Amino acid sequence: MTPGNGEGPHVRIERAAVEHYGTYLKDKSRPPSRGGNKRAWHQHVITIAGEKYSFLAPWSGKFVYSGETVSFDWDWDQTGKYRNIDGRTLVAWNSSGEPQMNISIHRWLLPLCSRCSH
Repeated sequence: MTPGNGEGPHVRIERAAVEHYGTYLKDKSRPPSRGGNKRAWHQHVITIAGEKYSFLAPWSGKFVYSGETVSFDWDWDQTGKYRNIDGRTLVAWNSSGEPQMNISIHRWLLPLCSRCSH
């Protein structure tokens, strides 16, 4: 697949098991007196079948949990190195197969589509 720009054809991950979910601070660390790091830019990385997919969000909390099943669209970044998740398409299901409506992800990611690239 050729590198994209987030605007090209997306690849769909459908009901895949999440092996690992991690968040990593991308901004400079901030002391609590300056608001702390909770709302700083974080890279959210989801590992599925040994492959990593990610997106940026100004929040340190998790949108998905290990053991859940997820579906989402993704595209390569311009370098062809990173698989960028389109946060608008991210859906998770719990172990009982019930969809998990995570209001937080829609609140944080819908206005941020242009920041999805690394």
